[in-house]
Amino acid sequence: MKHDYSSVMKSLQGLSADLLQVATYENPAPRCVIILEKDPPYLLESLETLRDYCHKHHLPFPLLINRQFVLSSLDSYPLEFLDIVSSGYQNLLAKEDLLSDLKFATADLRLQMERELKSKWLYTRLAVLEQKQKPRALAETLTMSINAIVPVLKGFCYLGERVIPNNLSDLSAQVAEVTKLNLSLLNSWVQLDKADIYIIKNYLEILHSLTVALDKI
Repeated sequence: MKHDYSSVMKSLQGLSADLLQVATYENPAPRCVIILEKDPPYLLESLETLRDYCHKHHLPFPLLINRQFVLSSLDSYPLEFLDIVSSGYQNLLAKEDLLSDLKFATADLRLQMERELKSKWLYTRLAVLEQKQKPRALAETLTMSINAIVPVLKGFCYLGERVIPNNLSDLSAQVAEVTKLNLSLLNSWVQLDKADIYIIKNYLEILHSLTVALDKI
């Protein structure tokens, strides 16, 4: 069985009249965004088939939003939308390709990037302090945090007017050119089964250095 969203349209028949765009992308696992023209009054009652599809295929529930939310939220969630549009998304349905026309204000990107970097530094550090610092647990914390900053790395590419790669290795290389930081270890760290406190300390220093570099771009 193929565990992706390729057949998800069959589970959206109850929403067909209100669907505007359905697109799939990877981050790095399969993801899906469903954009409605507007929320129908029966929305919450019509999602059982979609929930069943996601459970059957072991997939996260799609990002379900409407046109108004997209157009009014680019200042609040620019990184989330940049992550989608830069991922080479594939349309399963597009009455209108709303995602293709999105523009991002640099001030909004900078604000969210700074917030994300500082929060990942804080929560990664807190997670390590709270646990018993076992190698596998440290590696899991590290992997989750690195994957979570991928949209921030894409933000650096956008601010630096660079091509935005989809794989972490190329993305880190691009951001390294923009920030003049050595980010080559991120790709190897994210694949670790075991980590130690020294790797975590180096990673936290990278997060801090990225925050400092953001102010210089």
